[in-house]
Amino acid sequence: MRDYKDEYKKFQSSPKQRADNRKRKRDRYRMAKKGLVTKGDGKEVHHVGGIDSNKLTVSDKSKNRGKKNEGGRKKGVGHNYPKKRKYVNKRKKDKAAGNESKHCCP
Repeated sequence: MRDYKDEYKKFQSSPKQRADNRKRKRDRYRMAKKGLVTKGDGKEVHHVGGIDSNKLTVSDKSKNRGKKNEGGRKKGVGHNYPKKRKYVNKRKKDKAAGNESKHCCP
């Protein structure tokens, strides 16, 4: 299992990430006030020049996510995940405890 508390502590709680999140929420609120987006409409506010730009447009979720050359991890750049990720393999754990028949067919 992922240690979400640890990830939040290391990444999401940083001052820069919190400021970016506030800006995203503020921009969404401004677009909602104009009537361009509503809750549950499947639209997102797109920051055209990145999070620091003030040029905003409204686009579908499917169009806004995964645009080429915008966001994502670049080649040769490391990821933002914590170095130690804690995963628990339930099958191995159950097998060790003698409960292996609980999951699925053999």
